[in-house]
Amino acid sequence: MGIRLKNKSKLIREILLILAMFSLATVIIVSVDVVTNKEVFEKGGFYKTKGFMEIVRTFNFEVVDLVKNYKNEEYIKSEEYAKNLSSDDVETKRQELVNKLHDETDKLTYEYNNRVNEANAKSTFDEADRLKEELNKGLQNLKEEYNSRINNTDSLKKDIINERLETLKDIRKRVDGFKNIKYVLIDGDDGTTKSNIQYDYNNIKASFKDTTGFYLKVYSKNGNTDPYENIYDCNVNIRRTNSGAGNFDALVNRVSNSNLTIYISVSEKLSEGDSIYFAYRDYCNLKVKVINEAIVIGVAFAIFIISLVMLIYNRKLLKENVISLKKLPLEVRAIGVIAILVLNIAILMSYYAYYPYRKSEVISFVEIEAIVGIALTLIMLLKLVLPIFYKEASRDMVKKVLLWKVYELLKKAVIYGEEVTYMRSIFFKAIVVICLGVVVILPLTVFVGFLFSHNIFVYGFIVLLLILTLAAFVSAYVFKKFIILEKIIVGVEKITNGDLNYTIDISGKGNLSKLADNINNMKIGLKSSIESEVKSERLKTELITNVSHDLKTPLTSIINYVDLLKRNNGSPEDMRNYIDILDRKSQRLKILIEDLFEASKAASGSLEVNMEKVEVTSLLKQTLAEFEEKIEKAELDFRVTYPEYKLYILADGKKLWRVFENLINNIINYSLHGTRVYILVDNYGSEVRISMKNISAYELDIDPAEILERFKRGDQARHTEGSGLGLAIAKSLVEIQNGSFNIEIDGDLFKANIEFEEFK
Repeated sequence: MGIRLKNKSKLIREILLILAMFSLATVIIVSVDVVTNKEVFEKGGFYKTKGFMEIVRTFNFEVVDLVKNYKNEEYIKSEEYAKNLSSDDVETKRQELVNKLHDETDKLTYEYNNRVNEANAKSTFDEADRLKEELNKGLQNLKEEYNSRINNTDSLKKDIINERLETLKDIRKRVDGFKNIKYVLIDGDDGTTKSNIQYDYNNIKASFKDTTGFYLKVYSKNGNTDPYENIYDCNVNIRRTNSGAGNFDALVNRVSNSNLTIYISVSEKLSEGDSIYFAYRDYCNLKVKVINEAIVIGVAFAIFIISLVMLIYNRKLLKENVISLKKLPLEVRAIGVIAILVLNIAILMSYYAYYPYRKSEVISFVEIEAIVGIALTLIMLLKLVLPIFYKEASRDMVKKVLLWKVYELLKKAVIYGEEVTYMRSIFFKAIVVICLGVVVILPLTVFVGFLFSHNIFVYGFIVLLLILTLAAFVSAYVFKKFIILEKIIVGVEKITNGDLNYTIDISGKGNLSKLADNINNMKIGLKSSIESEVKSERLKTELITNVSHDLKTPLTSIINYVDLLKRNNGSPEDMRNYIDILDRKSQRLKILIEDLFEASKAASGSLEVNMEKVEVTSLLKQTLAEFEEKIEKAELDFRVTYPEYKLYILADGKKLWRVFENLINNIINYSLHGTRVYILVDNYGSEVRISMKNISAYELDIDPAEILERFKRGDQARHTEGSGLGLAIAKSLVEIQNGSFNIEIDGDLFKANIEFEEFK
């Protein structure tokens, strides 16, 4: 029972998928025809079609050609017309006769040569001689006949006029064949008119109103080059999207640019027998077909939606459907999709090639082929692409790829080969070159042997030459590699001896060039490490010196004043002063030691950080409020700029307060009295930036990176009470809160920048 339900479920999912894809393919293919023939749903749709407008444009071109170039027999036969024929027309006619003379000469010569050859074959040489004489006379007569016409300009003009009279008859016949088109054409240059109806010149338009289905009047531009000028009047609104728009534009441009005015009308009731009648009959059949196709699209789309909803509603069905081919290797599925796509493209090409000839069928056989092809393609693509989104099918997909299995085998085989190639690259590549040379030379040797088997010396010489050529190429290749290897050896020796500025100059590709690049990169890294180590040692020395100085100064004072107290030689007032000094120096030493410990903890990252949402502006205001008294004593003018809205970051409030405290302390201790201090808080994109700028009271002859080191002070003479740890502590505290801290120095302008990610 369970197996039956499982098989039934599998059948249902396959049916739903096939219904969905076939209905979607039907919508796609049939919609092409409906969209292409959308005019059938519009008022006056027939007059907007490509078929109708193509016929009207053809008629227009014929009648314009008739009026502008041919007019009538009297015009063509007139002396003025012959006189006005251009030299190009005459020369073209002359060249035409020359070509005709060549063709007839070749034809006559070919005919008589065959007859002469037959006579010679029968040994009737007298007949052959007679035919030759006859040929010569015929050629001479042809040349005389044609030359008399070719060299006579009047004769050439007469031929041109006769041809144009015949063309006039043909054009009239074609124009008269458009039974359902009524027209009036007026030439603005000479007033020539052409019409097939009775009309009132003062009210031509009124002559076309009775049962008119299509009416068009095109005006002459009369020298106006404005492309947007309304130069036509039409009772049918032909839009750019209509299939007949291109032919309509060509018609209008031809008339308006020729200084003509034309009236054209087509009656709603058509007479049988001309191209417009047959085009309308096809249009009626097409209209029925397109309406039926629209119904088919609606039904197919409804089936697609229902099938899709059922598949999505029961996701288990969809999942089982798309992973049903999971056992097939990826390449097999891909080849299947490609094969179906190629077949589908061929079917579609056949569909579009057949398209112009389809008339009344709702869905033709070619359309059915296209629908089947697209549906199969969609099903295969669905089963190939969607498994990527399901773990059950995608997790083992790569391992089941045939190319992956081949790659795994090659990888195991190549690992050892790569090591051998790298260790013995010159020998290996030389062997490869020799083997390739042998592969080329052996066939050449056999080929040369066949050519020169009769001459052993030539054969031996060519073989020797080929061998020497191979030897020369191999020797040059190996010699070049040995030169590169020698350069690498020399470079390594120089670098080993301490010349870190030496660079191995080798260009090109290959393992040796790669080795040289790696050695150069190692040298750069070694040089950078040595420079960093030297700088580190210098900083350590300076650190020890500064720590010793800053600890020794208050400690010496404490020892000296304790000694004075022991002697008890001073007055009570002096004793109290000594005690105050001892208290200040002790506090100074205490703060120095606390700062040193805090700097060490911050630098090592061992401080505990309590990250929380912090409003930057409020915290900065609180810090400035606590330093208000010191700021006044320092005679500094603080200019603080911050946005009206609140800016939040993720930080430790206490640690960030300490950062602000250190920076403001630094500003108070080292700023030039009477100057302004600028503090700016703002957000740039997703970053919150705090910058503090002040003018230093001392010359800042120091690198910004060095001033961030512990015990480094801008006041090199150490006139102030600073410890030289404030900036180092601030930098470390900012960094452990995932922020960035940097210093900029421009002359005496000192600027500290802090950046945090904005918390929203």
